[in-house]
Amino acid sequence: MALDHFVSQVHLKQFLRTTNPKLLNAVRKTDLAQFTPRPQDVCRVEDGSTNAFLTDNRIIEKFLRDIEPAYEPCLSRIIAGELDWQSRWVFAGFLAYLQTYTPTALRMFEPMIRTLLEQTARSLETSGELEPISIPSLPDWDGKTFSELAQEGKVKFDINLRMPQAMATTQLLQIQNSLASSDVTILRCKGRMRFLTSDFPSIILGHHQNIFAQRFLPLSPSIGLIFHTNTSSKDRHEFPYRFIDVGDRRVDLINNLIIQSAENLVFATYRHPWLLSKVSQFKNYRVENVVENSGPLIRSQQRVVSS
Repeated sequence: MALDHFVSQVHLKQFLRTTNPKLLNAVRKTDLAQFTPRPQDVCRVEDGSTNAFLTDNRIIEKFLRDIEPAYEPCLSRIIAGELDWQSRWVFAGFLAYLQTYTPTALRMFEPMIRTLLEQTARSLETSGELEPISIPSLPDWDGKTFSELAQEGKVKFDINLRMPQAMATTQLLQIQNSLASSDVTILRCKGRMRFLTSDFPSIILGHHQNIFAQRFLPLSPSIGLIFHTNTSSKDRHEFPYRFIDVGDRRVDLINNLIIQSAENLVFATYRHPWLLSKVSQFKNYRVENVVENSGPLIRSQQRVVSS
């Protein structure tokens, strides 16, 4: 079994401690523990890059071969003031990967799949193809429909989330292209504060027209990208971008979202006096896939919510 990193080490290494550039400053949301791991020791799970539903069950590793080695050269070009197509493609691919192969992404496949299965079961009941349960020896079950039993918590779907992950993997290049062809805003820290990162550094800044998520990706403590996903189009011939210098207040607001979006681990280059209290304030927040079911229409949207 392989211990696969679901957040690339090349990303984590940009956020190494200023006082010891071999370690990270980390805070865990579950117990507020502070520790200093090496990048190779965090954000990894057994066989996280393996999906048995794919013909090539390790194909995501091949996808990453075009992403990870190019991360630092592309970051250097952005620092120099240039956002070329390769840089767009590399960081869009990294963001698409985060939204497919992290534990957060895997968890967020579940609500939509469960809602679709429950809706299908109700449709089959309505058409008479799925009859009420007939178990006379179990009075609490006998004569009840699947929907009734599900509402009572007596039955549930056993969902293998690797299946929707496999389906998303087959669309990964399209997702990457859509992100890469978006308008992009590059944020540069010009005050004293710097960006944090986490075990899920795909940050929702907001939703355009309540539909399209505007995604922020911290690339380093001083540089981050906003992908304006509502602007992407395969027919575009120009790919606008702009650089914006941001001060401490804007960086602080984004860092709040980075902490809220983290599944469990938050990383910083420096053990700031405020870091532990911020993580404590937002420890019960995380990204959820909120599904709204109105008749035949099912709508899902990723949001940061408090449990």
